[in-house]
Amino acid sequence: MTQTLIQLATNTNLLPEAESKAILSGGTPPLADLIQHLLIGSMDAHAGTAGDRNASWIQRRIARQLLGLTFMTALLFEKTLEPETKGGPGTTAAQEKTT
Repeated sequence: MTQTLIQLATNTNLLPEAESKAILSGGTPPLADLIQHLLIGSMDAHAGTAGDRNASWIQRRIARQLLGLTFMTALLFEKTLEPETKGGPGTTAAQEKTT
């Protein structure tokens, strides 16, 4: 995972400079913080492609698919990274009784 974050920090412009410097200095920011930047980047790509008169139908379709995939991934990460709360939507009555 560290190598992937280093590639993200050095070879893309998807992260702000402060986040990239933190990754390159050896610190690993929380994944939840990085998701927001990646989501905004895919939204920008979609908006730029959708607004371009010279973009082909295939380019627009790929940008839209990327946007959908990024949102689905963000939702998945949010669900897996969020702390479980007592009585939250993912708990059952049996789990509430044991706590």
